[in-house]
Amino acid sequence: MNNRLLLLSCFSVAAHLLLVPPSISQGKQTQLSQSILLLSILHPFHPFTYTSLYSLPLTNILLKVWSTKFTPKSRSNQGPTKRQNDQLHRMKLRLCWAVCALLGLAWGCMPTPRARNIAINGQATQKSTHNPDTPDKAIDGNRDSNYSKMSCSCTNEEDWPWWKLDLKRTYKISSVIVTNRNDSYPERLNGTQIQVGNSLDNNYEVCGTITNTSSNPIHICCNDRGGRYISLVIPRNKSTLTLCEVQVFGRLARKKTC
Repeated sequence: MNNRLLLLSCFSVAAHLLLVPPSISQGKQTQLSQSILLLSILHPFHPFTYTSLYSLPLTNILLKVWSTKFTPKSRSNQGPTKRQNDQLHRMKLRLCWAVCALLGLAWGCMPTPRARNIAINGQATQKSTHNPDTPDKAIDGNRDSNYSKMSCSCTNEEDWPWWKLDLKRTYKISSVIVTNRNDSYPERLNGTQIQVGNSLDNNYEVCGTITNTSSNPIHICCNDRGGRYISLVIPRNKSTLTLCEVQVFGRLARKKTC
């Protein structure tokens, strides 16, 4: 399911829990929750406008789950007490905000389907080249992870091998996606640092480290770290750096004005 849809529905339920008193009927609660959602995001310039319309049915489902699965059962026939309702309401709100936060983190890192890979127009270099595996093959748009297909960059075995990309302009980097080789030696990429900086020198900040090569491709969140240069380096001796594809996502950084 679309992460954006889940996130919007989650925040709609959170708004419902925060602003709708638990004492009114379930039907009025749902109507008021939908009104809150529409008022908050149905704005002509809001990017989620159309998605929000589709999130309303999901919001209703979530609210029904809240009411049926999390309603306290009273020992008497008079229903839950006011104290029970208040405790339940606070529990729902905390849980909902926690889920929203997790969805927000996951969605914020993942590129949207329309996101543009800004690495394509960059210029790649590497510390050494295991012919014919030149550095530009890591940004050729071919994500084939089979090294024998000749679409991966590769260095010689050496100390602290690196691969660098000049984006030619300064960007706020949201995420980097690395396609590792999967035919053999995928573990070579373990420990690789993804760095972002504004100089070809060593003035880089680490935005992530590859610690698990069992999944491919590998997603690294950079949290809008600003920079023109992307560097991947293995900080150990006698290592080989092989990259079948590197995708970079972000937006142009605004120029500072006086």
